[in-house]
Amino acid sequence: MRILVIAPRLPHQRAISGSQIVYQRVARLIRKGHEVGVASFMNGADRYNEEKGFAPEGLFESHYFDEPRKVRSRSKFKQYGPQTEAGSFYRYQDPKMKRTIGDIVRHGRYDVILAEYSAMGQYIYKNPYLPAVRKVISCHESATLNHARNLELLNIGFHRASDFLLYQYAHKREFRYYAAADRVITLTPHEKYGLLANNPDLEIEVIPSGVDIELFKPDPTIKKEEAIVFVGRFNNEQNQDAVRWFINQVWPQLRQRRPGLSFYLVGRNPTPEINHMVEKDNQLRLHADVESVMPFLHKAKAFVCPIRSGSGLRGKVLEAMACALPVVSTWSGVEGIPVHMGRTGLIGDTPEFMINHIEVLLDDPALRNQMGNAAREMVATRFNWSHSADLLEEVLKDVTTRKRYDYFGRNVRH
Repeated sequence: MRILVIAPRLPHQRAISGSQIVYQRVARLIRKGHEVGVASFMNGADRYNEEKGFAPEGLFESHYFDEPRKVRSRSKFKQYGPQTEAGSFYRYQDPKMKRTIGDIVRHGRYDVILAEYSAMGQYIYKNPYLPAVRKVISCHESATLNHARNLELLNIGFHRASDFLLYQYAHKREFRYYAAADRVITLTPHEKYGLLANNPDLEIEVIPSGVDIELFKPDPTIKKEEAIVFVGRFNNEQNQDAVRWFINQVWPQLRQRRPGLSFYLVGRNPTPEINHMVEKDNQLRLHADVESVMPFLHKAKAFVCPIRSGSGLRGKVLEAMACALPVVSTWSGVEGIPVHMGRTGLIGDTPEFMINHIEVLLDDPALRNQMGNAAREMVATRFNWSHSADLLEEVLKDVTTRKRYDYFGRNVRH
């Protein structure tokens, strides 16, 4: 097959989170013998990684575009910020890219387009420059479901009203894009059924992400510290809410009971609010823009994932489990991961449960080892990139070989 992947960021070896999913998919489809082209936006860091050779090898072709300029308009979404899930549809608008993707597909004679992230679905929806081609959208996390979950958390007030407007905007855009696709991919069954509740006519496949078991693994030479750790991009709304809730509701009691306990916050783009929290407490340790999160996963005694909103599969949880680090999470934080309570992880949605779970792990080295090893075994079996690539290949083959009919019932070739 000849496959064009369109993405909001350059997929490369050093990418994290969703961009790592895109990189693994592209690299493994190439290894399977498919011709894969990439069209994506690119910033300064992406250019560095491309120049250093971290982009996928063996691409059929590649086209990179400057990130769209942050438009300062009178749009009602300006006040809510383009970093919201709904704002991503607005943030990645680029008429030049829309026209160019049509040219790429026409000249490259692609069999299928894979739009990574829902926001990139705008380039296959009513694109007047796009010739007939099969279309697949990979939903990494649904903006509609995210804002719906935010509405459940917020009380009446300005933020609830703004989130309701964002929910309506996201729903309108997102489901138009999905309806224009031949297939939609989600990372978790939970998200699949959430989308189907909004549009039961969608054809949706679940393809979980994976983790590099050979890269993320325990290191017994590193001594454990009296510390817990959270990893994430801090300009992400769900991560901000998770850190805010944990530090305000869980950390004070935990800190009082465990004066020597440290909490490592590892990730990029810390907000002024997070910086302020760290400045007030010397046991909160912020590590931004680190080369690797593994040293922190190796030396902490537990990984905490207090995420309450958003959706999708959390790669950070899989990485912690692969390092045999026991995980304490909310239910939302382990969506799509078959956590066996007490065996492969501990789950609690209240401060009391989370505090008790963390203390149990801090006090019991044998339980930490047992739970960490069981979690690693589960991840190695259920969440490896090879299996994920096999599932993706099957979906793309099914999409491209399925017969297509026009209004008169005649088979259409494209």
